[in-house]
Amino acid sequence: MPSASGLPHCRSRWNRSSDPIGRRLLPRPGGAVPAGLHPLAKKVGAWPAVLGMAGSVALASWVAVDRRD
Repeated sequence: MPSASGLPHCRSRWNRSSDPIGRRLLPRPGGAVPAGLHPLAKKVGAWPAVLGMAGSVALASWVAVDRRD
């Protein structure tokens, strides 16, 4: 978990590097991930499901915001 002292820096960098659409859409997977994680974990196992979901959210974040840097 990031320290509270780094939060303002991260937030300002996020606001500078992302467009309004990215800022609205990227928080959405935070709610969808737990809902999709449980059925996936039943099929492939807990850790592969966690790693797969984390990777997909990281990829979505990179595509929406960071690839332009």
